[in-house]
Amino acid sequence: MVSNRRRLLTLETPEALQVKSIMSMLAVEWSWTMCFFVQFIFNLLISSVGLVPVFYFFAFMCFSTAIFFFYFLPETKGLSVYAIQELFSKKWLR
Repeated sequence: MVSNRRRLLTLETPEALQVKSIMSMLAVEWSWTMCFFVQFIFNLLISSVGLVPVFYFFAFMCFSTAIFFFYFLPETKGLSVYAIQELFSKKWLR
């Protein structure tokens, strides 16, 4: 039998779906916040440094994010919540 502490730490409880919905909500809120931030600073950056450096900056950020996702985040398509929890409890690099 698994103790309650272990169940909480590994999300082996019925609350796993609640945590999933809360984290999905936070991810969407973060996305909207970052979209607002980019739209807010875009014109300021263009007027201060020009159009080309701004696009190079955003291209660099997209490229570095893709590299981070490739090396540090495992594929979770088609996995259960419990299998995903096991993946994230292992090493960070593939």
